[in-house]
Formats: sequence, structure tokens, C-alpha cells
Amino acid sequence: MIDRLIRLRQNYDKLKRCLNKTAFYAFWDSVCVLSSFSCEGSRVSSMRFDVNTLEMAVGQAYTIELFIEPITEAKYGLVVWLSSDNSVATVDQYGKVTAVYSGNCTITASYKGVEASANVTVKPVQFDITFSKAALYFYGDYYHNGLNVFVVKLLTSGYEIEPDGNIVGAGYYANMELYTAKNETTLPTVDFVANDIPRKNSYLRGEIKETDGKQYASGSYLGLASVGSNSVILLRDGVFSVKQGSPEYIFEADLLGGKSEIIKIKYDGAVSFFDKTQPPKEVLTFDKRISDIENLGDVYGIGENIFRLKNADKKGNVLNMEFVAPISADKIPSGIYKLNSSKKAFSLVPSDLVNGRGTFLIKNGLNKAIRYGSIEVLAADSGGDINLKISLVSADNEIIN
Repeated sequence: MIDRLIRLRQNYDKLKRCLNKTAFYAFWDSVCVLSSFSCEGSRVSSMRFDVNTLEMAVGQAYTIELFIEPITEAKYGLVVWLSSDNSVATVDQYGKVTAVYSGNCTITASYKGVEASANVTVKPVQFDITFSKAALYFYGDYYHNGLNVFVVKLLTSGYEIEPDGNIVGAGYYANMELYTAKNETTLPTVDFVANDIPRKNSYLRGEIKETDGKQYASGSYLGLASVGSNSVILLRDGVFSVKQGSPEYIFEADLLGGKSEIIKIKYDGAVSFFDKTQPPKEVLTFDKRISDIENLGDVYGIGENIFRLKNADKKGNVLNMEFVAPISADKIPSGIYKLNSSKKAFSLVPSDLVNGRGTFLIKNGLNKAIRYGSIEVLAADSGGDINLKISLVSADNEIIN
């Protein structure tokens, strides 16, 4: 009878995980036997995964299968799972691995000194961005190294370029710090390659710096700004090409980020230029309330109505503004009117100094072109006057507000 009970206990151990009980009950032929035992004398001898390596895409998940020998003694609830880099991939207590971002890390499961591991590679993230706005800043020989510095900022539609060159908004943006020969005062149409130090026809690789306990990116990088956050990808390799120069630029680039991100960027259009070597230009301030509005109708034959407004400042300068509105509008609609190269609804007619048409500045009896900017038409007040929010820059870099 005792032999049969012993065999029963052995068979039970083969079928059940050890739960570290202090007592074992068995019934055989109406006989109850109480026997004390412990699992602590037996140890896990080996652990392994069903895979040694994993290649994943960002957002992909995979649950690793864990094998433990002897399997009957595994305390699965006490196995510790760890990722060597949670910014690349995470793992939960059940072995589910989730790819977070480009890079490499190691996933480890351990139990009482015995462990298994697998290498995880998250494939490079790819970006293909066509930007809709651009600003170019000229700093001259800023670092006194015999090279001129240009900074190109490429922006998606969620940004606005203010007259003083400040940029506000959210979305993707690119910052390219470019170096040219000292005699180049306009950005040349060449290919710029990556470098750790300033060199002619190169862009400075991105890096993170710290000042007064605050970190910031410098050099060349791709960023994503949103409310309360700003993340960047430092650019380390590739070619940034300037294929066409002022005033309509074409920028194209095939770049690599610090974690092997594959980045393609494009821009084709006008660029707002800011000469940072010059002292601040004059600021011209005009009255923001307008009552005299002229409806010119479809004067340009473009299928849109044109509204003309004129405003003078205290110095006698005159701002001539032409707004493009839908053909159905019998009065100027509220909204933001931007200066574009073409005439379309909710835009400003570009300067035509020869014919004295479009949007331009009259200063000291001379017509001056408006280079870029926008005017917001606000709702009419109780007196019927139109209120404006003016944000323009003249060809001489005068700020008009």
C-alpha cells in the first residue's frame, strides 16, 4: 500500500506545478496519508525562449514563449521580465514585447539566477515630409571662422512665421544649420553634407546641449512640436540639396537620424528671409480700424472678388491692401488673408509696383513691395468698422503691424 501511495505522489508531481505546499493529501482504498514536503530542494536548471532574435516594426507586438526545465518546478508568477531599453521595446509580465522606436535592446526573463534572453531590433522609422513653409536666416561669419552661417527652417502648415522671424505653431519642422564660403551672402545651389565641425558646403550634425540645467537641440535636426512637448531627431548623415535659389527655393534631402531613422524632406516655394547681421528695421504701425472699403469686383478676371483698403499712419505712410474673397461675397469676409504668389480666395494680391496694384507700402512717396505676411480681418464692430490684425514685412525688412 505504501509503495502505491509513493507512486501516486510521484505521478501527481509530474502533472502539477510545485506550489510550495507544506502538506500533501492522497486517498487510496479509503486510507488517508498526511505527508509533509517542500519544493525548495529542487531548482530550475534552465530557461530558454522560442526565439533568440526578433526584428519588429514600431508598434508591432510579439509574445515570447518561455520554456523552463524542469517545467514542473517553475514558479511562473515569480519570473522577472526586463527590457534593456524601454525606449526601444517594452515587455510585460507575460512576455509580451511591444516595439516602441528604432534601435536595439535585449529582453531577459530570470528566475533565481537562471535566465533566458533574446535580442530585439526595431526597424528604422521612416519619414517622408513635404513642407509647406520655409524661413531662411543669415548670420554671416557668426563664429568668426571664415564661413557664413545660414539656418533653414522648414515647416508644416500648423506654423506661422511672424514678421520678426519668430515661429509659432505646432507640427513637424526641420532645422538645417548650413555653412558656406564667406563671400556667399545668398544661399548657393549646392549639396550640403554632414559634418561634426563647420566646413564649407556642409551642415552641422545635430546634438543635445545643456545650459542652466535645460537641454536643447543645436545643429541640424527634425522636430515635432505639440502642446507642452517638443521631440527631436538629431540628423547625422545624408545630403541636403538646394536645387533652386531665391526667391523660389527647392530643397530636397535624404537624411539619416541618430537612431538610423530614414528621413526624406522636400520643399518648393517662396522663403521668408531674415538677415540677422543687420540691426532691427523700423516698425510701422497703422490704425487697425477701417471704414472705407472699396469693392473692385472681379477686376483681375480670376473668378474672385477683390476688396481694396487703404490706411495711413501718423507719419504719412500709406498701406495699400487688396484682399481676394469668394466671388459670392458682397463685403469682405472675416478670416486670415496670406500673401501668396498667386491670387486665390483668402489671400492678399501680391505687390505690382509698376501698375500701383496689389498689396504694397507707400513710404516717402515711393512704392515698396510687401515680401510676406498676412492680415486677419476681424468681425465688424458695432459701428460697422472693420478691425484688422496686420503682420507684414516689406522688401526692406520693415515690420508693418
